[in-house]
Amino acid sequence: MFAIIDIESTGGSPRKARIMEIAVVVHNGERVIEEFATLVNPQIKIDRFVVALTGISDEMVSDAPTFEEISEKILSLTQNRILVAHNARFDYGFLKHEYRRLNIRFQRPNLCTVKMSQKLLPGHASYSLGKLCKDLDIPIKNRHRALGDAAATAVLLEKILFSDKKHLLDDLLKDELESATLPQHISAEEVDRLPEEVGVYYFRNQKGQAVYIGKSKNIRKRVLQHFNSDTDSKRFREMKEQIHSIDYQLTGSELVAELVEAGEIKRFMPEFNRAQRRKKYRYGLFLYEDDNGYQHLKSRLLHPEEKPVLQFTTKRWAERALVEIRKKYNLTQETRMQNEPHEYNAKLQRSISQYHFPEPNMLIIDQGRNFFEQSVVQIEDGNYVGYGFFSTEETEISSPADVIPFVDRDYNNPNKEQIIRKYLRKAKGLKLIPYEPEAILHDL
Repeated sequence: MFAIIDIESTGGSPRKARIMEIAVVVHNGERVIEEFATLVNPQIKIDRFVVALTGISDEMVSDAPTFEEISEKILSLTQNRILVAHNARFDYGFLKHEYRRLNIRFQRPNLCTVKMSQKLLPGHASYSLGKLCKDLDIPIKNRHRALGDAAATAVLLEKILFSDKKHLLDDLLKDELESATLPQHISAEEVDRLPEEVGVYYFRNQKGQAVYIGKSKNIRKRVLQHFNSDTDSKRFREMKEQIHSIDYQLTGSELVAELVEAGEIKRFMPEFNRAQRRKKYRYGLFLYEDDNGYQHLKSRLLHPEEKPVLQFTTKRWAERALVEIRKKYNLTQETRMQNEPHEYNAKLQRSISQYHFPEPNMLIIDQGRNFFEQSVVQIEDGNYVGYGFFSTEETEISSPADVIPFVDRDYNNPNKEQIIRKYLRKAKGLKLIPYEPEAILHDL
């Protein structure tokens, strides 16, 4: 049984936009057996571009039910059914966020008709719903409206099912849980209950001790990957025999998940996290200035009274990094001879700026564990301080001093600072709040 859905939203991001129309078409694999469609009051303004695209205005949705009012109906229509959508990641993502606002975990097996069409109906120039339906002579009534698009997707699904002579759809429908080789003491029900959320998971032995700790943006999927791969390795067999339970903690933020994982591995020293638990930093790259005013980087043993630019586990890795930096930024003796000290030093400082935080004192605001929460990571004097969570409903934020009390101090190490720098380079949607420590102390 399939529940084919289509949603129209006030904007493109489920973190900021809301559902303003939804349709669910229930299909038994042969024909449509039920339909449901309604406008939804998003309780926020609709983007002007969306109004022009869909024809749905603020006035049209003002008297419509809120998502909370139809949430039970959507749960009922999709229960024990495979969710199908054209670009399922978009529609499924919006539904998960709407239910997260209601503190309800929404998890359904889902299929994307874009991906299915590319596999089973090859050769089309475009796989957008409009162009694909035009190629296949599928009529769409009310394009960019939920029921019109969902009904067309239902016909597209029928064509896909008819074309699936090799039963490729069976592979797409198969849950990884069905083929997983689970540990002897772990039931399928226990794995199935794991959330499709960001967080840290723990494999525990009979005594409740963590034998392996990991992090993922989708805990359930990652745990299943453990049980679906590398099953013949000795290490896997040894770990699998020890697993008696699986638990987790949600973090909302991938950055916090990485920081928690790094800290928990150091704290509990799990037997099968061998690589991460043994990291000890002994060498560093230090900045010094010669008698002629030129700055240099040099690798040597760490000293408690000096702060290095970078830290490494071995002298070999420190010297390798030094060679790479000199090569990448052309920091050679010849370059020094061709430049005045202030010119060369500026070049050197630019080369090491990537190893510094954007601000020496700042708060990194990211997603929380539910819709009405955000996470915060604190950097002070260029060092990682800790992380925490605060309620966006109960906390009025007018200055950094309002957020800092929610930060729980965490122990710092070079690995955690490296995690934060890497995350800042790749992540989108983060809010960085610089602050002056003196001002914070005054406000507190």
